[in-house]
Amino acid sequence: DDFIFAFSEFKKMRRAIKKPLTEHAESLIVKKLQKMYPENEPLQIECLNQSTENSWQGVFEIKNPETSSKPSNEKIKELVNGSSFWNASV
Repeated sequence: DDFIFAFSEFKKMRRAIKKPLTEHAESLIVKKLQKMYPENEPLQIECLNQSTENSWQGVFEIKNPETSSKPSNEKIKELVNGSSFWNASV
């Protein structure tokens, strides 16, 4: 099962960063995944993989590049080119 593998890899990562999970913490993480992504195992797996890849101690909503708080290069250019601060002559 892919979920079991992803959870196992998350637990391995937690041991590697010297922050092993207790049995209670394991059940809390599973409950949190079920609450965040009810009946959606692929997203639960993606969430676990994201935490494993980033060596995060917990699980958090999946970061979506489209909803990231970082502005895109196009947005930066638009802000810089449209700003009167940058276009003002000194």
